[in-house]
Amino acid sequence: MKEKEILCGLDIGVSKISVVLGEFKEPERLSIIKKAKVESEGLERGKVLDIEKFTQTVEKVMHMVGADKEFKPARIVLGIGNGDLMLQHCRRTIFISERAQEIKNFHIERLINDTLDNAIPFDHESLHIFPREFILDGQNGIKNPCGMFGSKLSADFLIITIPVSILYNLKKGVYNAGYEIDSVIFSGISSAFSFLNKEERTLGVVFLKIGGGITSIVKFREEKPVFLEIFPFGGIDIDYALSNALNISLEEAKELKEKYGSLDIKGDEKIILEKSDKEVSQIKVNKIIKDVVERFLFQIKRRLDKSRILENIPSGVIVGGDTFYIEGLIEKVEEVLHVPVKLGIIRNVEDLTGKENNLFTFSDPIGLLFFDYLYRTPKEIHKKPLNIFQKLRKLFEEYF
Repeated sequence: MKEKEILCGLDIGVSKISVVLGEFKEPERLSIIKKAKVESEGLERGKVLDIEKFTQTVEKVMHMVGADKEFKPARIVLGIGNGDLMLQHCRRTIFISERAQEIKNFHIERLINDTLDNAIPFDHESLHIFPREFILDGQNGIKNPCGMFGSKLSADFLIITIPVSILYNLKKGVYNAGYEIDSVIFSGISSAFSFLNKEERTLGVVFLKIGGGITSIVKFREEKPVFLEIFPFGGIDIDYALSNALNISLEEAKELKEKYGSLDIKGDEKIILEKSDKEVSQIKVNKIIKDVVERFLFQIKRRLDKSRILENIPSGVIVGGDTFYIEGLIEKVEEVLHVPVKLGIIRNVEDLTGKENNLFTFSDPIGLLFFDYLYRTPKEIHKKPLNIFQKLRKLFEEYF
């Protein structure tokens, strides 16, 4: 990576589009030059419905940070997170030779390409492929087989894919706004890099993010993601519940949640909604929120118990996402999951904009830059997936 190049993290959320411009003046320490966020238009739950409106929204937020003029980024990382992502945990094996040979990088690339060719549906595109562990001639638990000798190489992979149409519409909207995308990342994973340090990712930790439209749970061990779950639930579902139960607009429901949202049922203050002049009970508001959140958390608990993801996590559970400003939510997560839970703290960031108090709301684009910085290093055993035409061309080049 070039030193002091301006990087752009552009995150497409359910309710907002946020952007951070920054540079790494020191290894793994981000200096934020500009940041901005706007309400997303032309989208529904992270999918494009009106590409013209979406393009205009991208133009607006990028103009706010000066990306179109004085702070043109050298690299743009796009973050996406919607419920249409598909997760796969799969094992794949290739044979090296009858007699043991030294494992080279091209063997690992061959294994990864073979996995992608066979595991990804034709109408999906790979975002990430993470090796959870390698197996060499039956020996488990190998982190990096390069330089070792063997005749049969296997690996357990975590693969994240997205429907091609959803991805291409998002990319086209950004392109129409005048920007080229260099990398696309699932923000449910990258957001963790805003909060988790290397020691936590190494020893074992679970990162729980309740975002605007989806909830993601990522388990890290030995610095890499080894398990991922995605739930189609987020802050917007609380808005819908309030809107339906109280017969108010979504805008009013969101405002209620942000101003008065709590899981503690106490007091009986009457709230007057400014726009409709309607009176609602704070107790009723909090009961609705509590019921929705508890149902969802118990659903998470059942899934996590089945997968045993909460075992062997010395660093416990760390939470993030805009929804965690709701009073009592962290305590409720701890109560339901029966593990230590703490709110994530943004790490290794210098905010040159002078507005450090709202860094938490920019954790997604910040995480994009950290993830991209770390995973563009030679240390990562990862190959960017080829599209179908590149795969065919590569096949002909290798065999003819």
